[in-house]
Amino acid sequence: MSYLFVINVGTTAAMFGIIWIVQLVQYPLFAGLNSRDFHSWHRFHSNRITYIVAPLMIGDLIASGALAWFYLNIWSLVLLGLTIGVWFATFTISVPIHAALEKATNSSEIERLIRRLVSTNWIRTALYCLKLVILLAGTGSYFEKII
Repeated sequence: MSYLFVINVGTTAAMFGIIWIVQLVQYPLFAGLNSRDFHSWHRFHSNRITYIVAPLMIGDLIASGALAWFYLNIWSLVLLGLTIGVWFATFTISVPIHAALEKATNSSEIERLIRRLVSTNWIRTALYCLKLVILLAGTGSYFEKII
């Protein structure tokens, strides 16, 4: 089995766990904070989570790209497409919402943005779930023969 495949499984599994914790715990917790404490907590969360997810996302992108480059087939392209989808959703949806939250001044605007963050984060959650299912299915028979 290719080390690129193993790295892909590892980074995807780690991000799968993180995205579910963020989706079900971290983001909903934002809504429970009062507006006085929100900005400092949000800044803390954003700064700290970056140290965890950035290396994983970069490793995932490199491994997915290399997998598609060295083992070009439909499955490696699907995996790369899912990874690109995560990056696209992150930088066109989630990052702008986080930036808007940093600038938000009233509680109703913060609440609206948190609801939007939670609802749109399901895109990334679904992409990581699908990617992990494909990778885990591939560890069995078919992928081992082609990777």
